[in-house]
Amino acid sequence: MQFRKSLLTIAMSTLMAWVLIHSAQAAEDERQASEWAFELADQDGDGVVDEAELASDTAAGFSGLDLNGDEHLERTELESHDPADFNRVDTNGDGRLSFREVMTIKLKVLDETDANGDGVLSKEEVVKYDAAH
Repeated sequence: MQFRKSLLTIAMSTLMAWVLIHSAQAAEDERQASEWAFELADQDGDGVVDEAELASDTAAGFSGLDLNGDEHLERTELESHDPADFNRVDTNGDGRLSFREVMTIKLKVLDETDANGDGVLSKEEVVKYDAAH
């Protein structure tokens, strides 16, 4: 009986270590993805993303997702995205997203993410925001 308890304790300890290691790796992967996205958006390389760069980055992403080229994003074009997020962005309720609707949300996120209120996003602000959401 004591041997079984020892094996169970070892197995649980191993499992917990595995979970901790993989959780740490997932967090690091998310951080790297946030940093990479920031670097793509920071088109002039000045270390911050301003509203113009955000708009340009959003336009590029929008057009890349607009598979049928109708200048709107439909649920079928965003299959991997959470339907609740789609509904939150679709402010007029027409079942598709205009660039204006997407950009409105992006500007709200810019304001939420801009911790120091300087009107631009630093890499640190983006990484911190992404980690919390």
